[in-house]
Amino acid sequence: LGVGAAFDWFAGVTPRAPRYVQAIGMEWVHRVVSEPKRVGPRYARLIKPGLKIFAQEILGSKRQSSVA
Repeated sequence: LGVGAAFDWFAGVTPRAPRYVQAIGMEWVHRVVSEPKRVGPRYARLIKPGLKIFAQEILGSKRQSSVA
């Protein structure tokens, strides 16, 4: 179960991102900017596989829509 920064937020250790950042789904960017040494390396490791999955999803959906 991944809870991310939830424990820090509820404990009051780390402030949450502004509501407009939360609303657009970019709270992770706020975390990287506010805690770069802590979460930056972790997110950097996840970007490459994440981009690969994203590309596969985009290309897969285009192939499926052109077949239908």
